[in-house]
Amino acid sequence: MLKKVLLGAAALVSLSIAAPAQADVSAVASACNVQHEGWYSDGSANFFRWVKVVNECNTAKKICVDVPNWPDPGPYTIKANERKNLLYGNASHRQGRGLYYC
Repeated sequence: MLKKVLLGAAALVSLSIAAPAQADVSAVASACNVQHEGWYSDGSANFFRWVKVVNECNTAKKICVDVPNWPDPGPYTIKANERKNLLYGNASHRQGRGLYYC
């Protein structure tokens, strides 16, 4: 579907803009996301730090873990529609505060 947009009352030029079909708009509205479900430490001698990650996208994503005052571990690859536990450090690492795309 094409829409014509007039660029002002005095403008003599109009632009043709292709608007997406209704089905395409709903696909754009349901954007995917990679989220963390929880931060935890195991009871081992090394006191490893873990995060539970969920990829809600239909494509694989590369993410990094945001750790305050420490080099951020990653990138980790999370496959499409996957839940995964990521090991991102040990006792010397602080608890992570978020995820971001690398």
